[in-house]
Amino acid sequence: MRFVHDGVIFMYVYLAGAIISVFKTLNQLCVNQNLHVPLYSIVNVLVFLFASSHLTQFYCMNSAEQSKWTYGGIIGSAEVNSCLNFIGRQNDVNGIFIDRPIYMTGGYSIVHKDVPLVAMNKYEFLEFDEKSTVPVYTDTLSLQTRPLTHNNNARRLKSFGHISDFISIYNTPYLYKKLIIRTEYNYFVLEEDREFEHLGGFVEVFRTQSSKVMRRTFEPHAEQALLDRASKIPIGTNATVLEHEGHWLAHYGLYKQAEERLVFANYIAPRELGPYRRLLEIYQARGNTDFYSKVLTTCMQFHSMIDCTGPYKPLELHSEYFK
Repeated sequence: MRFVHDGVIFMYVYLAGAIISVFKTLNQLCVNQNLHVPLYSIVNVLVFLFASSHLTQFYCMNSAEQSKWTYGGIIGSAEVNSCLNFIGRQNDVNGIFIDRPIYMTGGYSIVHKDVPLVAMNKYEFLEFDEKSTVPVYTDTLSLQTRPLTHNNNARRLKSFGHISDFISIYNTPYLYKKLIIRTEYNYFVLEEDREFEHLGGFVEVFRTQSSKVMRRTFEPHAEQALLDRASKIPIGTNATVLEHEGHWLAHYGLYKQAEERLVFANYIAPRELGPYRRLLEIYQARGNTDFYSKVLTTCMQFHSMIDCTGPYKPLELHSEYFK
């Protein structure tokens, strides 16, 4: 909700700027015509009346009206930010994993470190790293989708619309595999009663109420045990979940990862039509005729050509995403 509040604030700032521009124009017209109208005094009076009306409205609210301005859903934001504040004071932070919704972190700006992040969205974990950043040029204050050049004014920005990976909450073994193999993720923010693994390799370094911070120790024997376990974990074990992940990865333009999940979904359940259709759409859009032909040939072993080449209908694994 804090992002919505920021948007409202920017809207009012823009509106105030527009009002000032109008009054400046009127003031200039009055000066040109030798009219003496206290325009700035009028502006001040209007601002005072506007602020007074809003203050009166808030102060006079009853409990039923106040409840509309509160949010009783996700709790624990203060705990998560306390953990992130602790992590931000450390000197060895290379990557962060949070098993709570990313909306509880305020964009995790409290960390003050440009490091990769994996955090929960709602029914999936999203990864944000250097591959998913968007360049921002301070001289133009505009987002650019073209590749960065050697420009001193260029900065990189993480946004919710640009991710590096999408992992369903129903595919947590693969999430575990990713976090172990990607050794840059060395700080974890977990709920108090949640254990990440039992092979060692992580130590608790901070705790607040029902949240804790675990740090990866990189102890050689524990690391080897972790890597051995991770190497035995497949991409997924449920074709429906893999198809769901593949669809959303393609939606975000992560075609290589989408292809990997969808191909494995076909390997697990070769008669399922959905992964074939989504793969064919991806290959057709990217002009990859060789792979398109191979997938179509495989699909036609179980379905007709009309069925294989029909439009893909996304799985409604979480129905609220399609309202």
